[in-house]
Order: sequence, then structure tokens, then C-alpha cells
Amino acid sequence: MNQSLRKNCTYTFMRWLLKRLHIVPNAYYNFLKNRKSDYCAQKQKTKEMIQEIYHEHNGVAGYRSMKVYLERKGINLSNLTVHKYKYTFVSVKYLF
Repeated sequence: MNQSLRKNCTYTFMRWLLKRLHIVPNAYYNFLKNRKSDYCAQKQKTKEMIQEIYHEHNGVAGYRSMKVYLERKGINLSNLTVHKYKYTFVSVKYLF
């Protein structure tokens, strides 16, 4: 069996398997190449920074002022992203 035929069989089998498991091929190859590792590390750093700022200000800082504090530390995010991180991922709850 020559090399190109063997490679084609592997490719065809992989496509069949991914289709059978309902996995998008792009997601599988991104997983293999670990493409989101930098993004996840940056996201984790931002979450930790938000928590730190939140506790420094005794839970008073809202998402708008949180955005200003993050910009002072060199992290530029939109208001929507800061709001999402603060109220969902960091588990900071509304007081009322």
C-alpha cells in the first residue's frame, strides 16, 4: 500500500468517525493543535484581575468602573465583555 493511499484511508476514516460522533472537523483539529490555549490563559488572567479589583473595592465597583480599572492595568475590553465576566464567570452576584 503506498503512502498516499494510506493517508487517504486515514483521512476518510477520521471524517467518517467525526461525522458519526457529530463533531465538526474544524473543532477536532483545533483541539489537536491546542489553538485556544493563549485565549484561555488571557481569559483566566482577566477573571482573576476582576476578582482582585472587586475585593479591593469591597464589592462596590460596577462593570463600568471595573472597565476603567482594567484599562489602567493594560487590559482593554468592551463594557459588555467586562459585564459578562464580572456577573457570570467570577460569580459576583447582584445584591438585590
